Amino acid sequence: MTLAGGRRGATSRHGSFQGNLRVGINQFLAEIHPEEPLMPGGHAVHCAVYFADPAAAMTHFPAGANFEIWDGGRVGYGMVLAVQR
Repeated sequence: MTLAGGRRGATSRHGSFQGNLRVGINQFLAEIHPEEPLMPGGHAVHCAVYFADPAAAMTHFPAGANFEIWDGGRVGYGMVLAVQR
């Protein structure tokens, strides 16, 4: 996942945050756990993602799916690398 602006500074190394992951017109609330701090400017970071409603979200997020991260507007984007159930 990368952040394309939206953050003024890095997240905590072990911190998580909530955001809406969007595919097309569908948005799903998720808790995002980055493996390292997220910095503005496009640095790619692997993250674990846990959806608030996994049954509704999972069909939209197969491996290879592209998505946007929204928090009042688009703040980043990513691609699903693997899915664990």
